[in-house]
Amino acid sequence: MKQNQYITEDTEIDEIAAKIKKDCQPYLRILRKGAPALIRGTRDNLLNPLSKKQSHPDRIPKDMPKWLHDYSNVMLKKRHGWEVRNGVSVSTESWQVEGYGKTYIMLPIGKFTWAYVPGQWDFYNFLKHQFNDYAGKAHNVEYTDIKHLQKEEMTDGAWMMVDAALTDYQSERSWEQHSGEIMIGVKSYYLFDFKRYPRGVVPQMFEDLGIKLFFFGESSIYYN
Repeated sequence: MKQNQYITEDTEIDEIAAKIKKDCQPYLRILRKGAPALIRGTRDNLLNPLSKKQSHPDRIPKDMPKWLHDYSNVMLKKRHGWEVRNGVSVSTESWQVEGYGKTYIMLPIGKFTWAYVPGQWDFYNFLKHQFNDYAGKAHNVEYTDIKHLQKEEMTDGAWMMVDAALTDYQSERSWEQHSGEIMIGVKSYYLFDFKRYPRGVVPQMFEDLGIKLFFFGESSIYYN
């Protein structure tokens, strides 16, 4: 019985590897240069080991106020050519996305773009701290959460602070040295349920594709 299970797993992994090799070459080229894998959390009930998902250009932010989300997209599109905050949110550290549900390896299908703030694990958290800093110094007040702020309450100085934070986004270099949130611009992508396989199976699959797979931080692809 166990032998049949191994045969089934081997066949399944071979099929997954073939599909990834066929559909995800731009992403694989970046991984081969030493970039960490992208991780995404979701509460969707995904039954297949490799599930195809569509991105949502009308993304609703979880924490950031909608007016600030929309403004950020307008400003980021001017600089990067796409609405960055409407991208697919992923990370290079699994702990960061575990709050969103079960964690999967995310693989963009076909051509894609990306943007992130170097040195920051979460842009909203970065912006919130920047704004609290500004509010405290300029007005001697503290906003515990920027999501409670109304657009009409923004001062010229506050808008300048937001604009300055948005200019920290970069998309020229890939994420080899980045540990944290990355926004991915892509039409569709795969979520790979790597945790369903025994230790070593998934790393070997990627090694056969010429990739040493890893995450940043405490998380490890060698999940048992």
